[in-house]
Amino acid sequence: MYLNKLKAGFIQVSSIILFIISGYFLATGIMALLLIASGNQKLRESLLVYIAMLIIALIAFVPAARMLRELGKARKIAGYFSGDTDGTISVETAAAALGLSQRRLMQQFDFLMKKGYLLNCHMVREPVPQFILSRNTGQAANERFQTISCPNCGAPNMVQKGFLTTCEYCQSEIRSK
Repeated sequence: MYLNKLKAGFIQVSSIILFIISGYFLATGIMALLLIASGNQKLRESLLVYIAMLIIALIAFVPAARMLRELGKARKIAGYFSGDTDGTISVETAAAALGLSQRRLMQQFDFLMKKGYLLNCHMVREPVPQFILSRNTGQAANERFQTISCPNCGAPNMVQKGFLTTCEYCQSEIRSK
């Protein structure tokens, strides 16, 4: 729900292709260098070509590894968000659960949002940094939230539709419809 599955699929396919290209050039380059080291004069003339193949292998490997690392971070954050019930998560709580500093989590979140890895969520920094999760994308805030009276004390509470929260006043459970 919070991971961009289209982007995730593209990253996985792209990474596999880049790893195959990298593996081919790496294997060919290493085999040629080993043959050159064993005294093959014909291959010695093409030494620069085989060194270039090793460089191409590295150039293909690095972006594939970077993209998969970014995707892993996005999956970890999206997985944590999926366990939420009320539509808001404090950055402090999420950072502790994910084993990151608050600053680092906020940086990662901003980066992953800019890259398009995460959907249906955003971060507010004031008054307390928190993530706002939305199951109903594309709707205005007044369509995503509703005011519900607490069944215990009667106090009005702003609740995201489809979520469970606690009353701001008496801490009773409130479920929106």
